[in-house]
Amino acid sequence: MDEQLQHPGPRLPEQAVGWLCGDAQRTVLIHGRPRLIDPVSFGDQGHDMAVCDEDSGRVPHRSVDVVVVDRLPDDLTTLARMLRPGGQLVLLHTVRDHRIPWARKLDKEVGATHDEEPAGALVLSPHFGFVDRESFRHWQPVNTTTLTALLSHELADDPHQASKIAAAMALYADYGRGADGMQLPWVTTCYRAAVVESVWETPHALDPEPDREAERTEQHRRNVADLPGEPTIPLAPADSKAAADSDDLLLIDFR
Repeated sequence: MDEQLQHPGPRLPEQAVGWLCGDAQRTVLIHGRPRLIDPVSFGDQGHDMAVCDEDSGRVPHRSVDVVVVDRLPDDLTTLARMLRPGGQLVLLHTVRDHRIPWARKLDKEVGATHDEEPAGALVLSPHFGFVDRESFRHWQPVNTTTLTALLSHELADDPHQASKIAAAMALYADYGRGADGMQLPWVTTCYRAAVVESVWETPHALDPEPDREAERTEQHRRNVADLPGEPTIPLAPADSKAAADSDDLLLIDFR
């Protein structure tokens, strides 16, 4: 959990870390291995940072102030339980800035795709409150070595990794910058949402439904027992034979 990642990706700007964590020192957990953002961005700003893989069973409940992910897991309950009351889940959605032509061309060569609604599950989750969002533009200096490392990390699970990296490096070579390097533009959209206080409690909807009919019957019995005077009783007519032949009974209330 205390492992420091060696990451070839860009670092978050100081303003982004401040917006996400505030001025006070926080305990920050990087959950999973980020594909783009270098997680030491948080440690650089003085926060107590730790990294864990996606197997979160060893992270105690209510043990951290901020959990950082760059993609949302299917189940947000586990992340919610890690957070202290008032703690925040942070989602970092980082893409290359297509306002810059070479960033657009680079994405085309590597076949980059982007999720249009990366925070959709967070917005709908009952475990978190209102989702704030802010975008930050930043730059990363790259050269032949660092760009190759970045793309190797980014495309680690891509079966066409080798051919895509070769195409990207050919694009880089066309600009003739060599070891001098270029500036790679990024846009990171930061999402933050505070955990709701009741996440550790059993939701009311899961409580067993009380037997309302039994309650009404018992209350009626008590009401009748509490009535003053003699109870209402049926009396037979004076002619017992007529009473036997008749289905009608006379109810007399002695109150």
